[in-house]
Amino acid sequence: MSFIAIALTVLVALIAALHLYWALGGLWPGRDEADLSRTVVGLTFSSRMPPPRMMGTVALLLAGVAAWPLLIAPILRGLGPAQLATAFSILIAAIFLFRGLLGYSAAMQQRHAAEPFATYNRLYYSPLCLALGAGFFVFAFNGGVA
Repeated sequence: MSFIAIALTVLVALIAALHLYWALGGLWPGRDEADLSRTVVGLTFSSRMPPPRMMGTVALLLAGVAAWPLLIAPILRGLGPAQLATAFSILIAAIFLFRGLLGYSAAMQQRHAAEPFATYNRLYYSPLCLALGAGFFVFAFNGGVA
């Protein structure tokens, strides 16, 4: 077990738990749905959160990603070719890096311009995605023991 694997698991698990909380109707860090939507979605044309089913799906996918470094990848490496586990780790890294870079694109900045999301995205959300992507790349290229 490594520091990077533990850090990736803990960070992504927290993000998954937050998405599940929202899927179940939680409002933090907002005061109401419109405030929460402006804070975590930032769409300029909507003050509603995505449907609970969508948020639950995201939470489930993130939970799988959280389990990957500590549970799934080591098992997969033991059962089959290590290249398969490495490829999935690279795929996860690429998705996080794509989301991180997308946050700085003009298209996303226009579509998700509601405040405080726009500011939080530049300062926190996109950098966190870039860091997670980098972490998954390090994990992938160090045989899952980074």
